[in-house]
Amino acid sequence: MNSLSSKSAPTGILYVVATPLGNLQDISQRAIEVLKQVDLVAAEDTRRTRQLLSHFGISAQMESYHGDSSQAKVQRIVEQLVAGKCVALLSDSGTPAVSDPGAELVRQVLDLGVKVVPIPGPSAVTAAFSTAGIAASPARSRHPPAACRYLPAAADSR
Repeated sequence: MNSLSSKSAPTGILYVVATPLGNLQDISQRAIEVLKQVDLVAAEDTRRTRQLLSHFGISAQMESYHGDSSQAKVQRIVEQLVAGKCVALLSDSGTPAVSDPGAELVRQVLDLGVKVVPIPGPSAVTAAFSTAGIAASPARSRHPPAACRYLPAAADSR
């Protein structure tokens, strides 16, 4: 743990990569290039991410990262970043760290001085939000921004 507290050592980069919501061709060329070059892909759903990577002929080391990931798994990803490795964070579709546990990982690595770079999809606002380290989901944050919350499922609660 002591090695993680040093901010003076060079660190890797966490790329927060937006992925297509449906059509795989909607991914940006920049996202494809980043996925080809990173040391590790941290994926919310490895099955869907494997399909995406395979579609573009990308072979990358992959590890699952989702809401049920153990703290030990999170620590392994953080340690790789602190050691200078580059990691791409992907959700199953859309922009990571907006409505999934990616915000917690982003917050942790920002606190350690690791560079976080958004690789946007079609929305620049979503890209900026994803790298701020703020969870949009009330379940993932003590103080989520009101404008970023989903409406309650029950009509009488809206």
